[in-house]
Amino acid sequence: MTVPAVLVLIVTGPGLLALGLWTLRTRSWYDGVSAAEVLIYRVGGASLPTRTATDRRFARLHAWMTVILGASFTLCLAAVVVPFSSE
Repeated sequence: MTVPAVLVLIVTGPGLLALGLWTLRTRSWYDGVSAAEVLIYRVGGASLPTRTATDRRFARLHAWMTVILGASFTLCLAAVVVPFSSE
């Protein structure tokens, strides 16, 4: 495996895992709005709409998917690093 691929796994795996766990722990998925969404509404001059139950469900699903992807990328990183460290 190439060095850039390992570097991507080092940053992406634990980063996504930490972000997902932080999102679930602080319940920011409940009323939180992403920075990109705020920027889009501010540029358009509109006010932010209230979060609906469907918005909250998708935000919670997104947080869990972030945890799952972060964990899988971290496991991929471990699968790559362990053979090199045992040589």
